[in-house]
Amino acid sequence: MPLGDFVKIWWEVRLTVEGIKSEPAKRLLTFINEKEKSLLDNPVVLAAIYLDPRIRRLFPKEKLEGTKKFLKTLASQIISVRSLARRFCCDTNRRSSDIFTARSFVVCGKGG
Repeated sequence: MPLGDFVKIWWEVRLTVEGIKSEPAKRLLTFINEKEKSLLDNPVVLAAIYLDPRIRRLFPKEKLEGTKKFLKTLASQIISVRSLARRFCCDTNRRSSDIFTARSFVVCGKGG
């Protein structure tokens, strides 16, 4: 399940439980709210919310700068890894038994 779908369902469950006026529902809502605070401290969860157009309007504005920085750093790391893989893939002196051969084969567009 994509993380954006999980967050969307989580918020739907929270709203449903908020509408129930019973003692067990109040206790469950306390747990949900505590867990939600820890979820919203996770940069991966925040990035999923920010990038999902269905739930982006619910993104906590105070987390915007940190999330953008996280995504820029992540993109930079992905580009760096792909660059290394391409160099590795194009090096004809490598043996087929090298550990990264299968991965670099796919990254270079030669594999499925």
